[in-house]
Amino acid sequence: MQKSATSSSSDFPLVSVIAPCYNQERFVIECLESIRAQDYPNLQIIVVDDCSQDASPKLIRDWIKANPSLQVIFVQNEQNLGVCKSMNRGLNMATGKYIARVDTDDVWEPRKISGQVRVMDSLPETTAVLYSDVYRMNESGALLPRHFIENHRAFNRMPEGNIHEVMWNGNFIPFTTTLIRRSVFEKVGNYDEDLFYDDWDMWLRISKDFHFAYYPEPTAKYRIVNTSISNSSINKMNLADEIMFTKYLLQGLVPKSMRNQAANFAVRRIFRERSIAFGKGLDLLNRMIRLYGSPRLLYAWLLYRCGLEYKYYQLPLWIVKQVTSFMK
Repeated sequence: MQKSATSSSSDFPLVSVIAPCYNQERFVIECLESIRAQDYPNLQIIVVDDCSQDASPKLIRDWIKANPSLQVIFVQNEQNLGVCKSMNRGLNMATGKYIARVDTDDVWEPRKISGQVRVMDSLPETTAVLYSDVYRMNESGALLPRHFIENHRAFNRMPEGNIHEVMWNGNFIPFTTTLIRRSVFEKVGNYDEDLFYDDWDMWLRISKDFHFAYYPEPTAKYRIVNTSISNSSINKMNLADEIMFTKYLLQGLVPKSMRNQAANFAVRRIFRERSIAFGKGLDLLNRMIRLYGSPRLLYAWLLYRCGLEYKYYQLPLWIVKQVTSFMK
């Protein structure tokens, strides 16, 4: 990390960097080196290893010993807790004005922090998150066509300000590019530990009360590997979506345009867990029916009580209307 001869690190707001790690022995040092190479002089580095079964912990400890001038906290989970609990452990130790996160298979650009702090310091406190696009690379580090955001969503102009409605249509913000005011977590709370992945739920919660801003330069390289969450854990991600949508439905926070999709996720979870939690599922259906009065939810309730499978819930809507008319 570099700084000018006429300034000290105390002249710059502290940025807490949280770097969660799980079995990243191939890439963790490259990631940590990209943090060390930042041209910003005031970083608190918090590395959280989630009970890795490879050489990651030893590599991290050796790197810390080789860089005694850095402010590094190394946390080792005694058992695998998942990314949300690991991030919360890091957040609870963070003392910076800003929070930045980087997974230890990704790499930051050298001016990532300095450029984003300069912008965030100029924005009002109502702007909680600054994000950018990110380069995509393969396991060997070779750049891939198309940046991350354009590979997920098509925008004529990158969303800024109140992006809550846009965020409901799907996550598009790569967390490794973000800079977040730590104070916002006092308002929205820490990561939901019931979820398998953390970013979409957190962006929804923050965007409900705060604004987002876009930084026009890619600030990181996002590595796509065979062990990435997006490739190997689709079922767990679907479960996380079901939990998240159920939570927001019961809180009455899902926009009208998204309610059918959210209800489909919630109903799928209720049917899947019927054999172990029949009463809980029935209670959830009753609560959602009282909130929304949806014919489709009434149809789900009837199927559930009759012991029929979820696949019948996916029948054409005209059948749903016939059944609900008969029930009246």
